[in-house]
Parts: sequence; structure tokens; C-alpha cells
Amino acid sequence: MSSEVIGRLIADFNNLNEKCVHLVEENQNLKQQNQNLQQENQILKEKLQEKDKQLEKLQERDKQYEKLEQHVKNLEKQKSEELQQLRQLEIISQNLHNNLGILEKQKSEELQQLRQLEIISQNLHNNLGILGSDKTKKNDIKITEERNKFLTFLTNKNEQTNQYLATLSLDNKDANNSSEYFLNFFDTSLEKDTEKSKLYPDIQVVVGIDFGAISSAFSVYCVTTKKPKKSSNYTWDLRNTILKYNNKYSDVMGWNGISKYIYNVVELFKLHLGGLPDNLKPKLQVEYKKAIADYLKEIGKDIKNEIAISWTGVNYFENVLLVLTIPADYSEKDKDIMRECTHNAKLVKNKSSEKLQFITESEAVAIYCMKNELQKYNLLSIRKTFIIIDCGGSTTDITTHKLVENNPLQLSEVTELIRDYCGCTFIDEEFIKLLNEKFETRTMNLIKKNHYGPFRNTVYEFFQHVMELFTGDNMEFYYTLDVEEKIPELLQHVSKEIKEIMEADNWLIDIKYNEIKKMVDH
Repeated sequence: MSSEVIGRLIADFNNLNEKCVHLVEENQNLKQQNQNLQQENQILKEKLQEKDKQLEKLQERDKQYEKLEQHVKNLEKQKSEELQQLRQLEIISQNLHNNLGILEKQKSEELQQLRQLEIISQNLHNNLGILGSDKTKKNDIKITEERNKFLTFLTNKNEQTNQYLATLSLDNKDANNSSEYFLNFFDTSLEKDTEKSKLYPDIQVVVGIDFGAISSAFSVYCVTTKKPKKSSNYTWDLRNTILKYNNKYSDVMGWNGISKYIYNVVELFKLHLGGLPDNLKPKLQVEYKKAIADYLKEIGKDIKNEIAISWTGVNYFENVLLVLTIPADYSEKDKDIMRECTHNAKLVKNKSSEKLQFITESEAVAIYCMKNELQKYNLLSIRKTFIIIDCGGSTTDITTHKLVENNPLQLSEVTELIRDYCGCTFIDEEFIKLLNEKFETRTMNLIKKNHYGPFRNTVYEFFQHVMELFTGDNMEFYYTLDVEEKIPELLQHVSKEIKEIMEADNWLIDIKYNEIKKMVDH
């Protein structure tokens, strides 16, 4: 190979080498540019994400603003309603003032007429003094009769005035709830001359039924002079409001007490009536109306049996009046459902029967307190005001009443019902939730179904302990549940893992202050 060729090859090689170096450099530059672009892209992504977050925050603020705007509108509406109510109160107050002015004016005029009549009477007496004694006596008698007639008229007018004022003060004391009512109830006297009620001429026996969410009771009272076979006043012991069904939930196999047999337990079904929020209503395996009717039917068997044993010749559907207690917040729909359930329980002939009457629980408690506790301590005086606090299974009700009349007993409601949803059912529910967390819901459901007695007694004992001793002040307060003693059946159903944990704790569960306070405050 000639040197010329070699020289050209070397030159070409050098050129190629230079190009290769340039390409490598360009490649490096491209890589660097790519990295820069990736970094810029990442920065853009982060900025975009930040903008998305800001957009979400703005949207959330818009929602909050809308809520706030709606809240302001609601407040304005409430303010408008309150102003309207205030105007109504002002109108009522003005009317009362005007009426009082008119009545005072009338009274003043009548007193003036009386004075004039007395002056006329005195003048007549003086002018007639010159006449003979017989004629004078006759004229005096006539004048006295006329004067007495006028005084009688004036006295009656004053009584009417006082009654009118009393009516005005009762009817207008609350513009929002002017439903002032008076409660009249049966005279329980057993004297022979007692008249029967004109509304219920055939009633011989009155049955009061206290149907509660946790427990129920009834009492039977004879309102005639007919002598019973044993007692004219029978009170049924307090029973649990519980039903036990067969597997198909078609037939009631038992009710009230705890059974050693395995049944499907249904309870707290009354809570499906009234204003309890849906999230607090218990889940039931049967329709709540069926459960209520089934329970009332079982009560009805005892009622009919007691009447048949105690009084011969009493026709249940003709001679018995049922008085059923209901919460004060029951709507007309709730009352209609209770009538339907009572009819389905075969306690009345038809749904609209007048032999079924309702009384609110607060009214019934107020009557009991007046006829017993207030009377016992000599506090039963006219216009006496007293507060009733009714702590039920799921609600606590506060009402203020005033005694208007003593004979017959008449009661007025001074304030509207104040209600809060709190009671033993909620504490029980929280305690059961704790057991579900400790031993799993599936296990506790098995215990509840197969060993309901020990389960319910355990829940009840916990509630009693908390109710009697827990005040919220003692931070060291606790409750120890001995599972092996209270629910020994539980040991057979827990998982291996839970069993090991519980064995290490000797099957004892210490429920501390914070857990108990959370249950109570829930």
C-alpha cells in the first residue's frame, strides 16, 4: 500500500474520529437537554398538582361559603319568624291591656252607679221618714229589695270579669303554643251513690296500660260497686318488653322473662314510633307493627284472664275501658298506628273504638304525683306549679304543670315538653359495642341468641353499677367484668387468639373511667 493511500486513510480516520467525538458531544448535549426537560416537566407537574390542590381548596371554600350563605338565610328566616311572633305577642299584650282598661272602666262605672243608688236610697229613706210607720216599713222593704237586686247584679258582673281575665291569661300565655288543655279523669270513689260517666255508661272496669320501650305494666280497676271475687284493684308486675319468636318469626313462643330455651329475641320495637332519629332505631327481624301488636296481644291475655277471674258478668268488649300511655311527642300517625296495633292485638272491637283512650306519659305521671306524693306532703293547692322529670329507656322528658282545680282535678301544662334522647338503652348499646370489639360481633350474636339470659343480665348489671355509682367526678372509677362468672358460655365460642389474650387476663375486663364516660356522654 502506498504512502499516499495510507495518508488518506489516516486523514479519513481522523475525520471520522472527529465526527464521532462531535456525535458523542451532541449526544451528551441531548442527554443534558433531556434531563433539563424532565426536570422542567417534573416542576410543571408539581405546579399543576399544586394548582389542583388550590382548586380543590377553592371549591371547598365555595361549598363552605354556600353553607354559610344558607346558614345566614336560615338565621334571617328565623329572625323574621321571631319578629313576627314578637309582633303577635305585642298585639296580644295590647289586646290584654285594652281589655283590662275596658273592664276597669266598666267596674268604675258600676261602682259609681252603686254610689248613686246608695244616695238615692238614703234620700228616699229621709223623704219617706215623715210617713206612718207601716207605710215606711213597706217602702223600706221595697227599696232594700231593689238595692239587693242591683248588688247581686254587680257581684255577678265582677265574677264574670274575673273569669274573663283568668281565661285571657291562660289562653295567651304562649303565642307559639296556645294549646292550653285541662285533664279530667275518672273519679275513683267506690261509694254507692257515685254516678257513672255519661260518656261511658256501660263501663265497669278501667284498665291502664303502661307500654314502655324497656318494660311494661298494667293495672285493672273496678269503677262500680259490684264486689269482686278477690280484689277491685289489681296491678300487674313490671315486665320486660321482650318477645321470643320461633325460627321463622311467625309465632310468639314466649315474652317478658328470660327463658332457658333458644328463641329469636326481639326487643326495643317501641322505639320505631315517635321522633327518635332513624340512626338510633334498632334493627328488627320482624316488622315493628307486628311486634307491638304481638306484645299487646300477650298483655291482653293476662288482662282478660284477670277480669274474668275477678268479676263475673263483665263483658270485656262492652264493659271495659282501656287507657294506654303514649309519649307526648306522638303524632296523629303514631297514635293511629297504636290504635291499629291494639285492634290487631284483639284488645278492642274496632280500630276507632271509644273504649280505647290515650293519655300522655307526662300527664299520667303528673296525675300520679298529685294524687299521691303532693297530697302526702300537703302540697296539693290551687295554682301550685310542679316539674315532672320522666327518665325513660330512650328519652328524658321535662314538663311543668299547674294545678288549676282540685275537685274535679284539672291540670294545665305551663311549658312545652323538653325532650332529649338519652337513657339506659343508649348506655346498654355502647356496652354491647364494647363487648363486640372485645369478642367479635359474630360471637356476641351467638351468645345473644343461644344464651340470652346471661347476656342480658350482664348488660343490666353493668348499667345498674354505672347508674348508681358513676358521677363523672372520680377519675379512678372503673368496672371489672368477670366473663368466666357472668357469661361462662362465651369461653366456648371465642377464637383461639382472643382466648389466649383473655386467659392471660384471667378472663377479667377492666372498663376504665374514660370508656365509661364515653358511653354515658354518647
